[in-house]
Amino acid sequence: MGMTDVAQYFTAKTGDAVTAGSTASSNIIDLGRTKPQIGVGQLPLVLEIRTVVPGGGSGNINFILRKSATQTAGALSGTITQILATPVVAQNDARLATAGKYVLRVALPYEADQQYLDVLAVLSGSATITYLARLAEAPSDKHTQVMASNVGQP
Repeated sequence: MGMTDVAQYFTAKTGDAVTAGSTASSNIIDLGRTKPQIGVGQLPLVLEIRTVVPGGGSGNINFILRKSATQTAGALSGTITQILATPVVAQNDARLATAGKYVLRVALPYEADQQYLDVLAVLSGSATITYLARLAEAPSDKHTQVMASNVGQP
């Protein structure tokens, strides 16, 4: 999965604007397998959620990562299960009040064991936000020598 792969974005690359209530991300991610085995590979996938346009209005915001075995017309369908949720945060929290700040950056949990994923933004009051959510590859140091080799040294 390359860093510019469209399939890795839950939102539009310019972000999803949310103005009220609960709104699912504009895209779902298809992990490509009925029962993906998250955490089995060498590098984890990282779930990143960050602000594009700072939160406005007043109220609270949180984000929920969800899964389902089925989808219809680009939206989760059937049994939809919550995998993880950010804490409920006031829209004027530093993470939401500044463009580009990470709201969440965490390895995709092993509970992401169904084919389809989305992110649900939950806003209360008059809170608004434009956010970007995606799966990214974890940083890798496999091409960086961390320490000098002691092979062949007495």
